[in-house]
Amino acid sequence: MTSTVGTFCYIDPEYQQTGMLGVKSDIYSLGIIFLQILTAKSPMGLTHHVARAIEKGTLSEILDPSLFDWPQEEALMFPKLGVQYAELRCRDKPDLGKVVLPELNRLRNLVEDTDLISFFDHTREIRANNSVAF
Repeated sequence: MTSTVGTFCYIDPEYQQTGMLGVKSDIYSLGIIFLQILTAKSPMGLTHHVARAIEKGTLSEILDPSLFDWPQEEALMFPKLGVQYAELRCRDKPDLGKVVLPELNRLRNLVEDTDLISFFDHTREIRANNSVAF
């Protein structure tokens, strides 16, 4: 018998309400992590702040200032994905196999093809050590 554990801000809200885990439960956590990578901010209320910034056209004001040289299309697409993944209801979250994995592969290819290592500086060190691949 197992039970789920985790940090409050990363736990799927639907699980918090129902106690039921689903295939899309981890997608919520991934969305929060995406938004934290982009903003370097605490996860508490982050989805709301990013969604409002996207709506108001002020996203650049809340992005982590150490992020630079990010292609314009991805600079908006990545936070939109984070907000979409962090939807409160599982039925509103994208499908893991049809949407999430293809997008993650596309982002990985983008990093590899355009050398966006300024965004993922730590991955260069990891790759050099052959510990983990991005």
